[in-house]
Amino acid sequence: MKRMMITAALLPVFAHAGLPSVTFEGNKITVEDTRASLIKKLGKPGDGTKDFSHWKASNYAISASYDQYGLRTFEINQLRPAASNIAIVVNGKTFYLGRDNLKTAVGKLKQGCFDVMDAKFSSTYSFIVRDGAEGEINVGLKTEYVNNSKTASLNQPIQGVVFSYDELDASEGCTP
Repeated sequence: MKRMMITAALLPVFAHAGLPSVTFEGNKITVEDTRASLIKKLGKPGDGTKDFSHWKASNYAISASYDQYGLRTFEINQLRPAASNIAIVVNGKTFYLGRDNLKTAVGKLKQGCFDVMDAKFSSTYSFIVRDGAEGEINVGLKTEYVNNSKTASLNQPIQGVVFSYDELDASEGCTP
């Protein structure tokens, strides 16, 4: 009887667990992809090695890195902000590049951390969450960091996403 109650208590926690994904040009990409499957879905990379691939597609820069187990990191970024049909699924919630903003993501995902990467020519503001059955995948939703303002940046459209088994920087604190 106790085993059944414990199992039932754990089910809601894992009900939304799954793999984050990006649907680009009708192809669903997850961390289970390999270099070979990405080449099949995205075409031959513009440059890269067995450890790294980079593609350019109209308004997008796409990159992936690999290790002995397969895909380690996958990233897609808009070169210019524009509404798109590129769907991002994180923790069972769907967002669209160029349409949804970080404020919407924070509202739907609730828990996560923030990061600012303030560089000379390009600055980004990211909301980072964990996904996967055990929270092993870090997902960063990225937008332009504008006017040195986190509040203004939250209202900017999501312009990129990264999935990674590596920790992503979170320099600006986390939601409660």
